[in-house]
Amino acid sequence: MAPLRFSANVSWLFPELPGLPARLRAAGSSGFEAAEVAWPYSESPEALARAAREAGLRLVLINTPPGDREKGEMGLGAVPGRQAAFREGLEQAVLYAKALGCPRYPTLFSSTPSPSCPSPPRPCPTFGVWENRTPGQRARSPSALAFPLLQSWSFVSCLWILSVVCGSPVCYSFILGSCAGGCMTREVARIHLMAGRVPLGADRAAVRSEMETVFLENLRHAAGVLAQESLVGLLEPINTRSTDPQYFLDTPQQAAAILQKVGRPNLQLQMDIFHWQIMDGNLTGNIREFLPLVGHVQVAQVPGRGEPDSPGELNFPYLFQLLEDEGYKGFVGCEYQPQGDTAEGLNWLRSYWDRRGRPQAGQ
Repeated sequence: MAPLRFSANVSWLFPELPGLPARLRAAGSSGFEAAEVAWPYSESPEALARAAREAGLRLVLINTPPGDREKGEMGLGAVPGRQAAFREGLEQAVLYAKALGCPRYPTLFSSTPSPSCPSPPRPCPTFGVWENRTPGQRARSPSALAFPLLQSWSFVSCLWILSVVCGSPVCYSFILGSCAGGCMTREVARIHLMAGRVPLGADRAAVRSEMETVFLENLRHAAGVLAQESLVGLLEPINTRSTDPQYFLDTPQQAAAILQKVGRPNLQLQMDIFHWQIMDGNLTGNIREFLPLVGHVQVAQVPGRGEPDSPGELNFPYLFQLLEDEGYKGFVGCEYQPQGDTAEGLNWLRSYWDRRGRPQAGQ
């Protein structure tokens, strides 16, 4: 089992340093190989890309713009009447993702690896697309085991239709686990498509159907835009018990159901363990159930949202081992509030590296 790969969320880490370029340099000096930024839009994409290169980092995750913060907006994906603004923000996010990350991955429609990715992928034996498995490593997805000889996109399309018709999350994860989790290279840049808040004063139950309809419409549009640029979109449930009581998307079950309805292989689930624990608990069961849909993980202790080794409810050595055992190959984002100096608070990560080693290129 390969060790986990960690990315520094520089919107949270290194708050003692002014500006994103300085935080990126600090993340690189601390041993991170990747970084993520919630909203990079205060800096030019060229300046951030240069700072990331100089720090030896890949930028692997950004958010779509939040909207009008002065009016209380926190994302626009599901907000009625804000579809045009969501699409405008998506275009801006795509511009940044292309400049900042490793934006090109070979998709089901391409057979050429990206020259900008540091570890070239290889043909996937399941569908003839691209992967980054280590030599001899078997695919974990059930479809890779059940259909090793099927190599046509038409077959995959039929399975997508079947997943929608049968209405089963198992069907959906069965397909996504092969197409997105198993065969796509992990170096693709990801954009968190923020759902947004229930309008102030509105009853959540009363507007749920309308907001979901808007979200589905925007997600289908986003999936098409992202596919043209070989990017992946993420849906992140944010807890409504302590962090944001008005946020529309608040449980992994709700997010997985929406992903199934949209039915696009380049939309995945963002698992922030902090939010999942607060909303539902049952982390072992939920991780095992939803991991085939997950394109990115984030961590913080509960309830204080500090370092993983700070006092709290969660046993992170167990959770990290669980992610390894379940075959997770994506990044684990460090999105927490440092309890003191950020670098001094990374002892938990240095201990992990001492125990498990660091991932090698291509893992």
